[in-house]
Amino acid sequence: MSNSKGVFITGTDTEVGKPLVSGALLLKLCRQGINTTGFKPVVAVIYLNAHGKTQTEDLETLRIASNLKSNALNLCPYVLDQPAAPHLVAAQQGLALETRVLINAFKRIQNKADFVVVDGVGGFLVPLNDKED
Repeated sequence: MSNSKGVFITGTDTEVGKPLVSGALLLKLCRQGINTTGFKPVVAVIYLNAHGKTQTEDLETLRIASNLKSNALNLCPYVLDQPAAPHLVAAQQGLALETRVLINAFKRIQNKADFVVVDGVGGFLVPLNDKED
């Protein structure tokens, strides 16, 4: 939908409750009958689920709270293997975090929803690469 709306949730640092706020907002919007989903530009894998697959609390929160169901990979274009500064972990994994990829992934999700809640990465100005925050 080209008229879709959204909000970007950020904070001053990691571990300040961005996923909690994002999930609560998603639940509220869903209860109002709004087709909504979450989006996480970059996330770190935190644990293995009961089926031995890697998951993150952030993506699980967004997936569960959204009423437009999709698998977690549709909600996040970059899944890193360690919870640390994204640009550093990406470099260790041989990845380049590109805003073009983030924007394209966001647009794909935006076209399926009336409202998108974007759960930001780390703090407000966390580096994605050598040139962009």
